[in-house]
Amino acid sequence: MKIEVTGSYSFPEEVVDNWSAPRPRDILMFLTVLPENDEILTFVRNMARRFSDRNLYVRQKRRIDGSGFDEKENPEFKLAALGAATPLPTNVIDTAENSYRLMLKGSYAFCTRNTTIAVEAMQAGLMTFIVDPSGERHPSGYWRNWPDLIVANADEAVKQICDIENHVSHYPWSEVSKLTVNGPKDVANAIRRAAWPKGNPQIRNI
Repeated sequence: MKIEVTGSYSFPEEVVDNWSAPRPRDILMFLTVLPENDEILTFVRNMARRFSDRNLYVRQKRRIDGSGFDEKENPEFKLAALGAATPLPTNVIDTAENSYRLMLKGSYAFCTRNTTIAVEAMQAGLMTFIVDPSGERHPSGYWRNWPDLIVANADEAVKQICDIENHVSHYPWSEVSKLTVNGPKDVANAIRRAAWPKGNPQIRNI
């Protein structure tokens, strides 16, 4: 058996067409509900205060509205539903925008430990980190094999960004390449090449 990294095949065409366009230094956060919601909100606040000159786009995986089993996200499920009782800094943008289109609006992404969109953010060229404030209680699930991508709090996240921008360290793209590709990829033909490495006249490319 051969395993070949392919990445996502569902990026909208407008995203793929603008893949190489310059992006601002803004920060994206892809969040899901966790037992540590209070710590996550603290993370959002502290990051917004530290990077007050940048936008922080927060995209939650909103609760599913099961009425009629239509499997649609509930647009009313905003950060307030996670316990944000006091106003957040003004540079925090709570958005329901398509996650893939949102990836064109920043250079960094921070994702909670149980969301798979982190891999897609990496493929989209975002320097992506996993937020896990639980300490040793939850060893970050499948991310435990990539400890350099895990941050526990805003101080660690700020250091990662500052070290990258000050050329103290580099984002570990070589490690990320073991998870996904960088940029769009023709998944269907990647599968064909893996199955028939020498080619097969009966199989035609799409």
